[in-house]
Amino acid sequence: MSFSRACKVSFLKLLNCSDGYGVASFQSIANPADSYWDHVFNVIASSRTFPAQVQVIYVETEDSIQVVSFPERPNLVKKDIEAAMRTCKLKFRNLKLVYFLGRTTTFPDSTHPITQVTNIEPCPYYNGWATKFAIEDQINGVPGTRYKGDSAVAPLMTWGWYEWANGTDVPRQDGFVWQESDTKDGIHATTAGEDTLSSRFKNFLLTDKFASIWYKKKSK
Repeated sequence: MSFSRACKVSFLKLLNCSDGYGVASFQSIANPADSYWDHVFNVIASSRTFPAQVQVIYVETEDSIQVVSFPERPNLVKKDIEAAMRTCKLKFRNLKLVYFLGRTTTFPDSTHPITQVTNIEPCPYYNGWATKFAIEDQINGVPGTRYKGDSAVAPLMTWGWYEWANGTDVPRQDGFVWQESDTKDGIHATTAGEDTLSSRFKNFLLTDKFASIWYKKKSK
């Protein structure tokens, strides 16, 4: 997860709160007492920032559910996403918006075997469906997802730039492809792969009509 703080003086600070203790699933985020939160608040404190200043989060993670079937898995992950968002709202009272990036395609690697069910396709693909279901719940006013007014219990959930692509078999309309050569072990991006993903998301923030309001510096 990464966090953004925005102030009335048009000041923006980006904080990288990923990894933590190596475990930062949606279930970890949903648990207020999880050790991952110690990492998050250490990052915030070391940057001379306060929790009340966090207003925007973008997140790319998975759940630890050992279920692969559809729609059972995305429906279960959806519940953890919504619980995680409620915890984020408790931790950051001024949190307004969370962007979801989904997950990249994963590839079995004989030299770095993928041992966890949650890392094997189609689980990363189902991650996107879980996010879609969670956003739909919020649109439909499902209890536990309210983001408006003084009684808000969650931030507004929306899509950021979507990272999943089916290799080169089914090219996306925007031309994005994600291949095994973009990864170190079938899962984690290489340095070049990280640059590809970050540049795509940065372009999204610069061109999205809503994100550009708070992210893009307006010319005088």
